[in-house]
Amino acid sequence: MVVTDSFGYKYIDDKDNIFIDHSLNQYDISGIDPDDIIIDIGANIGSFSFRVSKLCKRVYAIEPFRFNILVENIRLNKITNVVPVLMAHGTGEDKVLEWNGTYKVLKTWRLPEIIKFCGGECDYLKVDTEGTEWTIRPEELLDIRRIELELHGAFLWRGLGDAPLLQGLSKHFKYTIRSLPPDRYSMWLHGVNTGIL
Repeated sequence: MVVTDSFGYKYIDDKDNIFIDHSLNQYDISGIDPDDIIIDIGANIGSFSFRVSKLCKRVYAIEPFRFNILVENIRLNKITNVVPVLMAHGTGEDKVLEWNGTYKVLKTWRLPEIIKFCGGECDYLKVDTEGTEWTIRPEELLDIRRIELELHGAFLWRGLGDAPLLQGLSKHFKYTIRSLPPDRYSMWLHGVNTGIL
Protein backbone atom coordinates (compact mmCIF):
# COMPACT_ATOMS: atom_id res chain seq x y z
CA MET A 1 0.00 0.00 0.00
CA VAL A 2 1.17 3.54 -0.80
CA VAL A 3 0.17 6.80 0.92
CA THR A 4 0.51 10.33 -0.46
CA ASP A 5 1.43 13.53 1.39
CA SER A 6 -0.02 17.01 0.87
CA PHE A 7 2.66 17.78 -1.77
CA GLY A 8 1.85 14.68 -3.82
CA TYR A 9 4.87 12.60 -2.77
CA LYS A 10 4.24 8.89 -2.34
CA TYR A 11 5.47 6.70 0.50
CA ILE A 12 5.46 2.98 1.16
CA ASP A 13 2.94 2.43 3.96
CA ASP A 14 5.08 2.20 7.07
CA LYS A 15 4.89 2.84 10.81
CA ASP A 16 6.88 6.06 10.30
CA ASN A 17 4.32 7.58 7.93
CA ILE A 18 3.29 9.75 10.86
CA PHE A 19 6.37 11.78 9.92
CA ILE A 20 5.30 12.51 6.34
CA ASP A 21 3.82 15.93 7.07
CA HIS A 22 5.78 16.27 10.34
CA SER A 23 8.41 18.46 8.64
CA LEU A 24 5.97 20.91 7.05
CA ASN A 25 5.95 23.42 9.92
CA GLN A 26 9.18 22.54 11.70
CA TYR A 27 11.77 23.76 9.25
CA ASP A 28 12.19 27.09 7.47
CA ILE A 29 12.93 26.39 3.81
CA SER A 30 12.89 30.02 2.69
CA GLY A 31 16.02 31.25 1.00
CA ILE A 32 17.03 27.95 -0.58
CA ASP A 33 18.80 28.69 -3.87
CA PRO A 34 18.60 26.52 -7.02
CA ASP A 35 22.37 25.80 -6.81
CA ASP A 36 22.29 24.82 -3.12
CA ILE A 37 23.62 21.53 -1.81
CA ILE A 38 21.48 20.40 1.13
CA ILE A 39 22.48 17.78 3.67
CA ASP A 40 19.54 16.27 5.54
CA ILE A 41 20.92 14.36 8.52
CA GLY A 42 18.19 12.19 9.96
CA ALA A 43 16.21 11.98 6.71
CA ASN A 44 13.94 9.20 7.99
CA ILE A 45 11.58 8.20 5.14
CA GLY A 46 12.37 11.28 3.03
CA SER A 47 9.58 13.81 3.59
CA PHE A 48 11.87 16.83 4.18
CA SER A 49 14.35 15.78 1.48
CA PHE A 50 11.58 15.38 -1.08
CA ARG A 51 10.03 18.72 -0.21
CA VAL A 52 13.28 20.68 -0.71
CA SER A 53 14.49 18.65 -3.70
CA LYS A 54 12.52 20.87 -6.11
CA LEU A 55 14.22 23.98 -4.70
CA CYS A 56 17.90 22.99 -4.87
CA LYS A 57 20.59 21.27 -6.90
CA ARG A 58 21.05 18.19 -4.71
CA VAL A 59 20.00 16.72 -1.36
CA TYR A 60 22.10 14.18 0.51
CA ALA A 61 19.66 12.23 2.70
CA ILE A 62 21.62 10.74 5.61
CA GLU A 63 19.73 7.97 7.39
CA PRO A 64 20.87 5.00 9.52
CA PHE A 65 17.57 3.34 10.50
CA ARG A 66 14.93 3.90 7.81
CA PHE A 67 17.42 3.70 4.92
CA ASN A 68 15.72 0.91 2.92
CA ILE A 69 12.32 2.65 3.12
CA LEU A 70 13.99 5.95 2.14
CA VAL A 71 15.58 4.35 -0.94
CA GLU A 72 12.26 2.76 -1.93
CA ASN A 73 10.43 6.10 -1.48
CA ILE A 74 13.01 7.88 -3.68
CA ARG A 75 12.48 5.22 -6.36
CA LEU A 76 8.69 5.42 -6.00
CA ASN A 77 8.76 9.19 -6.58
CA LYS A 78 11.39 9.05 -9.37
CA ILE A 79 13.43 11.78 -7.64
CA THR A 80 16.87 12.06 -9.21
CA ASN A 81 18.54 14.73 -7.06
CA VAL A 82 18.09 13.08 -3.64
CA VAL A 83 21.08 10.87 -2.83
CA PRO A 84 20.47 8.39 0.00
CA VAL A 85 23.46 7.84 2.30
CA LEU A 86 23.59 5.07 4.91
CA MET A 87 25.35 6.91 7.75
CA ALA A 88 24.79 8.00 11.33
CA HIS A 89 25.86 11.33 12.82
CA GLY A 90 27.75 11.37 16.10
CA THR A 91 31.19 11.61 17.68
CA GLY A 92 33.00 9.29 15.26
CA GLU A 93 32.77 6.27 17.53
CA ASP A 94 30.75 3.08 17.33
CA LYS A 95 27.58 3.66 19.32
CA VAL A 96 24.42 1.81 20.23
CA LEU A 97 21.70 3.95 18.66
CA GLU A 98 17.95 3.59 19.06
CA TRP A 99 14.99 4.61 16.92
CA ASN A 100 11.41 3.63 17.77
CA GLY A 101 12.49 0.58 19.75
CA THR A 102 15.06 -0.61 17.20
CA TYR A 103 18.67 -0.76 18.42
CA LYS A 104 21.75 -0.90 16.22
CA VAL A 105 25.49 -0.65 16.84
CA LEU A 106 26.65 1.84 14.23
CA LYS A 107 29.80 3.70 13.33
CA THR A 108 28.99 7.39 13.73
CA TRP A 109 30.49 10.23 11.74
CA ARG A 110 31.25 13.79 12.78
CA LEU A 111 29.71 16.56 10.68
CA PRO A 112 32.93 17.42 8.74
CA GLU A 113 33.30 13.75 7.74
CA ILE A 114 29.71 13.65 6.50
CA ILE A 115 30.17 16.84 4.49
CA LYS A 116 33.40 15.50 2.97
CA PHE A 117 31.68 12.22 2.04
CA CYS A 118 28.91 14.24 0.35
CA GLY A 119 31.37 16.08 -1.90
CA GLY A 120 32.74 18.67 0.49
CA GLU A 121 30.00 21.27 0.11
CA CYS A 122 26.92 22.13 2.18
CA ASP A 123 24.88 25.31 1.83
CA TYR A 124 21.89 24.27 3.95
CA LEU A 125 22.02 21.76 6.80
CA LYS A 126 19.04 20.08 8.45
CA VAL A 127 19.73 17.89 11.49
CA ASP A 128 17.19 15.72 13.32
CA THR A 129 19.23 13.08 15.13
CA GLU A 130 17.51 12.56 18.48
CA GLY A 131 20.31 14.14 20.51
CA THR A 132 23.58 13.94 18.55
CA GLU A 133 23.04 17.52 17.35
CA TRP A 134 24.70 18.61 20.62
CA THR A 135 27.99 17.02 19.47
CA ILE A 136 28.28 19.48 16.56
CA ARG A 137 31.07 21.95 17.18
CA PRO A 138 30.23 25.56 16.24
CA GLU A 139 33.36 25.82 14.07
CA GLU A 140 32.04 22.90 11.97
CA LEU A 141 29.21 25.15 10.78
CA LEU A 142 31.20 28.21 9.66
CA ASP A 143 30.99 27.44 5.91
CA ILE A 144 27.26 26.63 5.99
CA ARG A 145 24.84 29.42 5.09
CA ARG A 146 21.66 28.01 6.69
CA ILE A 147 21.09 25.56 9.52
CA GLU A 148 17.91 23.94 10.78
CA LEU A 149 18.35 21.83 13.92
CA GLU A 150 15.79 19.87 15.87
CA LEU A 151 17.02 20.08 19.46
CA HIS A 152 16.44 17.19 21.88
CA GLY A 153 17.50 16.13 25.32
CA ALA A 154 18.98 17.42 28.54
CA PHE A 155 19.78 21.00 27.50
CA LEU A 156 16.06 21.61 26.90
CA TRP A 157 15.34 20.98 30.58
CA ARG A 158 18.56 22.30 32.11
CA GLY A 159 18.55 25.50 30.12
CA LEU A 160 19.69 26.22 26.59
CA GLY A 161 22.22 28.78 27.83
CA ASP A 162 24.41 25.91 29.07
CA ALA A 163 24.81 24.43 25.59
CA PRO A 164 28.30 24.96 24.11
CA LEU A 165 26.83 24.60 20.61
CA LEU A 166 24.52 27.57 21.13
CA GLN A 167 27.18 29.66 22.86
CA GLY A 168 29.43 29.21 19.83
CA LEU A 169 26.66 29.73 17.30
CA SER A 170 25.83 33.16 18.66
CA LYS A 171 29.18 34.46 17.33
CA HIS A 172 28.45 33.64 13.69
CA PHE A 173 24.73 32.98 13.31
CA LYS A 174 21.55 34.92 13.75
CA TYR A 175 19.16 32.29 15.03
CA THR A 176 15.81 31.73 16.69
CA ILE A 177 14.59 28.76 18.69
CA ARG A 178 10.96 27.83 18.92
CA SER A 179 8.80 25.01 20.12
CA LEU A 180 5.69 23.73 18.41
CA PRO A 181 2.87 22.64 20.71
CA PRO A 182 2.11 20.00 21.78
CA ASP A 183 5.73 18.79 21.44
CA ARG A 184 7.39 19.03 24.87
CA TYR A 185 10.48 17.07 23.90
CA SER A 186 11.91 19.04 20.99
CA MET A 187 12.66 22.60 19.88
CA TRP A 188 13.68 23.88 16.47
CA LEU A 189 16.60 26.18 15.75
CA HIS A 190 16.53 28.25 12.54
CA GLY A 191 19.88 29.90 11.80
CA VAL A 192 21.48 32.10 9.15
CA ASN A 193 25.26 32.51 8.99
CA THR A 194 25.85 36.27 9.19
CA GLY A 195 29.30 35.89 7.64
CA ILE A 196 27.96 34.29 4.43
CA LEU A 197 24.76 36.28 3.80
